[in-house]
Formats: sequence, C-alpha cells, structure tokens
Amino acid sequence: MAHPREFTEDDLGSVITWSAVRAARRLERILTEVLAAWDLSPVQFGVLAHLAVRSPLTQAALAREVHVRPQSMDPLLAGLEARGLVARSPVRGRGRANPVTLTDAGLALLRGAWGPVSATNDLSRFGVDAATGESAARALLLVATADPDLPDAPHG
Repeated sequence: MAHPREFTEDDLGSVITWSAVRAARRLERILTEVLAAWDLSPVQFGVLAHLAVRSPLTQAALAREVHVRPQSMDPLLAGLEARGLVARSPVRGRGRANPVTLTDAGLALLRGAWGPVSATNDLSRFGVDAATGESAARALLLVATADPDLPDAPHG
C-alpha cells in the first residue's frame, strides 16, 4: 500500500541529531583519509591531542574524552604504546589509576599531523562559509564536551 507523503525533505533536514550523524560519518571519512599518512585513526589522533593538552590522563578519562568504551582503551593504547607514541604506568591493574602520558615521539607525530588535520576545518567544498563553519564548530564542541551526567531530555 502506498503511503501518503506526510514527511518532506525539510522534515528530514529538521532532525539535528540525524543530520549530525550523517555529517559526522562524512567528516570522519575525510579525517581518516588525512590521518592515514601518519597511520592514525581519528580516535588515536584524539588520544594524542588530549594528552598533548592534559597529560597525564587515566585510561578512563581518555575513554570519556574520545567517547569510546573504557574496554576499548586498553588495545587502543597498547597499539600507540607499541609505536612509542604514549607511555603507560608499568603498574596497572583493575581499580588502580592507569596514567597515560604523551611521549616526545607522540608529540612530534601530532605536530606533523596537526596542520593537515586543521585544514579539514575548511568546509567550503560543502558550501559552508568560514563564519558558519566556526559557529558549527562551537555548537559541536558544546555537545561533545557537555557533562555526560546531564539528565536526558523528556520523551514525548
């Protein structure tokens, strides 16, 4: 049975969260392509960048900062540690703080990637001017850094 067109393209575009998901997937692909030159994923880049700003951080804090599950951090950090980009406390264990620091090699790699990564801020290829891009960046940063314990919006 055919459905009447009760939803429009405007309706589709009015769901900010869906538009953000679609944009995030596209932008993540772009960032992934840029970071391939340094053999980094976007999440690995995020770990290095956060450690460059606030080091040391615990594995749990890093997981919160880059929005991954805490269980995902150990293999991710093991890979970065094997490359000499981060250092972890030699004494690790459940219930213990596991501080992670950025190494000189990690900082050097981050410095090398920073310019090309920053160039991805230019969204003009999508018809987005600089002022709109800066506004979007501020809004996205507010969402990304909001307290995760804020109450959920009411449903219905």
